[in-house]
Amino acid sequence: MFNKKTIFCLAVLALLTSCNKQIDNDNTIIINNPVLRDEIAEYIKYTNGHVKDSAIVVVYFSVVNDSTNRFEITYSQNAVFFMQNPFLFTAKVSNKTVFFSMKENIVKKGDITSNFFSNDTTVIYDILKKYLPKEYKRQLEYNKTGIYYIDEYILDDTENILDLTFVKDSLIKKEMRGGLIQGIY
Repeated sequence: MFNKKTIFCLAVLALLTSCNKQIDNDNTIIINNPVLRDEIAEYIKYTNGHVKDSAIVVVYFSVVNDSTNRFEITYSQNAVFFMQNPFLFTAKVSNKTVFFSMKENIVKKGDITSNFFSNDTTVIYDILKKYLPKEYKRQLEYNKTGIYYIDEYILDDTENILDLTFVKDSLIKKEMRGGLIQGIY
């Protein structure tokens, strides 16, 4: 029979091993819709050919009504996405982590302190360190002053945003368009 000391040590060990701040599991969800998954994979190929530095792929989603869902797929090269748009989950597509955020009125652009939700600063830094190392170093420099450095959005006429509309799980609209992009220029 185990004594109390052994059980206590095992419990503490289990607790300590579960308290890992690293982001080891990049696959928090599985994308069941094969068309959406394939469209994201194609967008990843697009960014690999058009983006110079590291970039994260971001999917903003919204529920239009009970049968219609909209997805905007874009990329970011800085911390703005994480500071203004709390991501809800990630998925692995083509061996790349994709970040999903809702595009609803509870996430306000600009004044990030008035949002209902935000990402934890520690999590933001861990993600930047892993996926956007140049941005991580830049944020560390600016953090010495106690504030984040936020790049402004840049209006980009090149086609960099993929808009997808699904009705009852079927893709009915696909459009590549220009728009606001978060990048390092």
